[in-house]
Amino acid sequence: MSEEYDLVYSILVHENIESIFDLIKNIRYHSVGIKHCIFIHANTAIFQPLNDNLKLFGEYVYLHPQPANKEWGTSGLLRGHTACMKYLLEKNIAFKNYVYVDSNCLFHKEITSAMLQEYLSKEGNMKIAEDAPIEAIQKNNYEYPVWWWNNFFKNRTLVENIVAYGIGTMRAVSTVGLIYPRNTCIDFLAFLDTIQFEKNIIQETFFEEMLLGTFYYHKYGRLPSTLARMFWDIPYYRPNHYQIMAESMPMIKRVYREYDDPIRTWIRLKSNMYMLPMH
Repeated sequence: MSEEYDLVYSILVHENIESIFDLIKNIRYHSVGIKHCIFIHANTAIFQPLNDNLKLFGEYVYLHPQPANKEWGTSGLLRGHTACMKYLLEKNIAFKNYVYVDSNCLFHKEITSAMLQEYLSKEGNMKIAEDAPIEAIQKNNYEYPVWWWNNFFKNRTLVENIVAYGIGTMRAVSTVGLIYPRNTCIDFLAFLDTIQFEKNIIQETFFEEMLLGTFYYHKYGRLPSTLARMFWDIPYYRPNHYQIMAESMPMIKRVYREYDDPIRTWIRLKSNMYMLPMH
């Protein structure tokens, strides 16, 4: 394909096809000024229904041809995204940036080229969830007072390979809306091969949150940027109408996946039911 996309929105999906279609329409409506496509990786149960219906959205929506079940808090989430990266690169689908989109995210305002360039050109606006200094943890028999890090450091050979790569501190980030430039995707896949990621998983954990931020910081000396706001500071991370209206970031999480959820419905209504103007 000759067209180069500014953004590839990558979504791992596992339930509620109606809300998946709603998310596709939401992305399309709010990204109208940016060359983009949407890449979906599905669980086995919904792969065929999606495959049967995605043609309705045209050529800008891709479905990975090999479905795989993915569980929260496991390497399956990272594998889903790396499968999408590999497919895009192997099929020579030209893109500038790869964006991680959770299936319970929604845009509430337009993402413009100017906004995208601002996010990419300045210091990363991603927040660190938790740093973990590897040497200190190794000296403490790989114990660390945060449960997800304890699970991570049980993968001792993997950790040793990360240290051998030249990384001394792990930097976990939320992947919601995270932006990875194309060349960074290529380098990250090579990094996973070098540390023998697939071979050395002993204990499952949130590998996507730990490795994506860590590698990006190692490569660029700063955290990545994001298009999204995760509302960590409110109950259930679920913003209300007023909090959304006050938010400057164009994408928000979390919105319940039910199609008739009040917040999802409100965003759809204030976005002209995702009906694009006729040209």
